[in-house]
Amino acid sequence: MLVLWQWNKFGKFPLLGPQNSVLPLNQSSWYFYILYPGFLLFSAQPISANYTLATLYIVAFMSGLWLFRKERGMRGLLMISFFLVSIHPQFVAQNRTVSNPSFVGLFLMISIISFARWLDEGKMRFLFVYAFALALAVSFSYSAAPVLLATFIYVMFTRRKIILKTALMIIVSLMFINLTTLAFEAKHNFLILRNLLSRGIRVQNIENISINSRLGDFVNYGFSLGSGKTNLIAVISLAVLVAIALFSKKTPVLSKRLGILLSLTFILSLVLPTQIFPHYIFGFTTLLFLFIASLPSLISLPIVCLLIFLYLGPIQVASYFAPSPRSVGQMESCFKKVCQEFKEPMYVTVQANFHPYHTGPEHRFLMKKMGCEVKNIEDASQTASIMSVVLDGSDYISGKTVFSELSTFGKASELKRFSCLPNFGVVVLKKE
Repeated sequence: MLVLWQWNKFGKFPLLGPQNSVLPLNQSSWYFYILYPGFLLFSAQPISANYTLATLYIVAFMSGLWLFRKERGMRGLLMISFFLVSIHPQFVAQNRTVSNPSFVGLFLMISIISFARWLDEGKMRFLFVYAFALALAVSFSYSAAPVLLATFIYVMFTRRKIILKTALMIIVSLMFINLTTLAFEAKHNFLILRNLLSRGIRVQNIENISINSRLGDFVNYGFSLGSGKTNLIAVISLAVLVAIALFSKKTPVLSKRLGILLSLTFILSLVLPTQIFPHYIFGFTTLLFLFIASLPSLISLPIVCLLIFLYLGPIQVASYFAPSPRSVGQMESCFKKVCQEFKEPMYVTVQANFHPYHTGPEHRFLMKKMGCEVKNIEDASQTASIMSVVLDGSDYISGKTVFSELSTFGKASELKRFSCLPNFGVVVLKKE
């Protein structure tokens, strides 16, 4: 929202997308280009991001039903896979907030279906859609890269005659989607590349990159069945199901193909020594849903019924529709008090008890919207003498609360506290 607000106010479109959580890389600026029309249409309301995401899913689903209007099997595949996406706990949890909607699952679904059509029919339009949609998914989240590698490996071992054409289309699509990033690099003497080479992979917790930890997190987020034993049963059952599908002569070709891609993606997702975050499972789960949907009805429908029972239980549904801790209006009211009292330039950071990040772009956006003159401490560390620390379920204790932005700001004393809501407020600091 902050980037969209600045684009709308100053007229300069962004060259970079959101920053990656593990690598010092930025995602494609297309992420913001897709969100911008909705941002304008709904008068800069944060909920516009969710409306955009929902609209794209609905348009893709309805378009698919029309395109496959003469193919009953493909219509069934679309209905089952889109339905499973809509009830999976991680898809719901990560897309019900306004701060970071994910388009990865949608574009991967489009890409994989087009990939299958490209292999079956050999028409260039399917290759283009596959490569372009996959490039968007990967450029929006590098956690989708295992799916790209899986499809490439599949082509390499089964369709060597088209491997060069496939690779070329993927490369061209990736370059086109990331053209603005390349322009930024050329303009700033390859700043991102230099940061990547000097900093490398950032790991939140070294204990979380062991193979056992990564496997446990991946399975837990991917299946989201609540308990470790249940998730283990699900993994074993899936492995057996994939094995049967691969070796049975009666299995449809599409199911075998998706089973191979699913297996490759699962393995490749665990190769990199990085902590597994919830959004890293979207490639795996998208393929999982497509695989289930592609199976014969006698197999797929009982699985869907079981998932409905597991994912739509009373407790789970209650969490899906649980109200947010606070409304955007309440946050704006709180920030308005701060902005009315402090007119000078300020930095804005956040101290929260549910995530380790302190930049708080959503809070910077709302405070700018309420009239504060917000500066980015990462870009201009000498342009403000006060800092507003948003307290989101946490507290600021002088001398004990420590994070990078506070260190950059330097020694400071507390000016005033705004206790707006239970577990939400703002403390204003003055540089000494």
